[in-house]
Amino acid sequence: MAFKLNTLHIFGYGEVQIIGQDDDVKINKKVPSSLMTFLQPVVDNIYSFKPSDSNSPNEYYTINIFADLFSDYIPQDSVNKSWRTQYAELDQNAIDVLVAEVLAY
Repeated sequence: MAFKLNTLHIFGYGEVQIIGQDDDVKINKKVPSSLMTFLQPVVDNIYSFKPSDSNSPNEYYTINIFADLFSDYIPQDSVNKSWRTQYAELDQNAIDVLVAEVLAY
């Protein structure tokens, strides 16, 4: 069995965390964002679903991706509202590439 993603967290303070399972082994791994070369396409994809009435800049507190469910984009400031995007609408390839990059560290 290949790695099965449960949750992907992208923290604005500079870490990426994946939680999932590979065969019978549970994996919970954090890697500095600065090491990730495939992070920005995932962030950009989720940000592209920003509601039209939102003035939120592309600075986030956290982005949470719950596999097969949805993603939540939580802006860094408390003035702007967060938004949710259905997982099926996200760029699955970009997510898979980022997860593989995190697992490689």
